Amino acid sequence: ISLATQEKFGIRYDPLNCSIAIPIRSPTGDLIGSKLRRNYKVSADESKYIYDIPCPASQTLFGYFQNYDALYGNDIIIGEAEKFVMQCDSYGYRNAVALASSNLSITQCKLILSLNPNSVTFMMDVGLNPETLLRNMELLKSYSSMLCIEIRYWNGNNFGDKESPIDRGKDEFEKALLDWSDMSVLCKRLNSKGNM
Repeated sequence: ISLATQEKFGIRYDPLNCSIAIPIRSPTGDLIGSKLRRNYKVSADESKYIYDIPCPASQTLFGYFQNYDALYGNDIIIGEAEKFVMQCDSYGYRNAVALASSNLSITQCKLILSLNPNSVTFMMDVGLNPETLLRNMELLKSYSSMLCIEIRYWNGNNFGDKESPIDRGKDEFEKALLDWSDMSVLCKRLNSKGNM
């Protein structure tokens, strides 16, 4: 993640907790919480990420405030984590937001649609339960039924479990942007293979 991107998103280092601090902002830019990424090895039962200032993450989209002008009326890319948005920004892609989880909330759905997108591509980490992905897509579709928006998802072909489409660098990410399918393909996969 470039220094310019870190500055843009207000990334700081917290020496007391030996962690990287990620400010969480509301859609209007108000600071509503803070997430820490521990900068040391954690045990298997510990999370690398914790909220030192808890916030209703489902009531915002990470990157919505900072990237608003590049998101409005554009093709929108949705990832799971804050790191996804910041890596996209470092590669010159400012049309990305993150859910800060794997589940799309109704508020987040409405925020996405308020951006008047041309298309929405879910680029969630490999290994996400396909039923969760389908639920996210169906929720967005139900709120956008009167709009002409293409809703699709990244296939994750040739990527390993838990890998994000942004993890392998800019060239591989740009290839991943072309590797998508629509909801009907996901439905067929689920119907033919059951619980993947």
